[in-house]
Amino acid sequence: MITEIAFQHPLFEATFEKEISNFQYPEVRSFYNFSSDISAALSYQNNKAFLMNSDHNYLFSAPINQQNSNFQNSPLIVPVFYNLGISALKMPDLYFEVGQENTFDVNMAGNSDQVVEIQQNSAESFIPLQQNTSSKITITTTDLPAKAGNFMLTYQENKILPVSYNYPRGESDLNYLDINDFKDVEQQPSLNTFFESAKAAQQIDVLWKWFVIFALIFLTIEMLLLKFFK
Repeated sequence: MITEIAFQHPLFEATFEKEISNFQYPEVRSFYNFSSDISAALSYQNNKAFLMNSDHNYLFSAPINQQNSNFQNSPLIVPVFYNLGISALKMPDLYFEVGQENTFDVNMAGNSDQVVEIQQNSAESFIPLQQNTSSKITITTTDLPAKAGNFMLTYQENKILPVSYNYPRGESDLNYLDINDFKDVEQQPSLNTFFESAKAAQQIDVLWKWFVIFALIFLTIEMLLLKFFK
């Protein structure tokens, strides 16, 4: 009897609103016994794995046909196979970061003679690193695109998927300086006080200029008088 659901397993992330303990337990007549250190999404009541995975590869330890199990009639059949389908295809994120290694899948069969291009407009395009399989094309971008923007994946001149690239968030972080890190900084309690201080400083600066001008004038007069009386 299959009684254990690993709610924290990646296969069931955001699937259940809460952990449930009573549901229609599926049963199997016979199953294969695998190593206990395998990551299990579903387990029997003896903690042996029923649905297990290694990376993105999933395996049932028992046939799920109706001769051996009633799993096909269980409420678990829908979330299990739906999530298996989602996990098999790495969908694009809302946006990727410029200058980082980004990988996503395109759900289509590729042709080795044709390649997927990424275009921003008819004049700018590049060919990303790509790997074709029988059911999907895995796209990887690194240095390109160099600028953020909205792009379109095209295949044989057909638009197949929009993708977006943004600059890393760290580049837009605002770094504030601590006033305590500065020495000899005069702090003003208000804007009015600041402008009054600035106005007073400006007046003092003007007075100093006049003092210098008058000093130069008196020095010139003194030199002329000394020269005249000689």
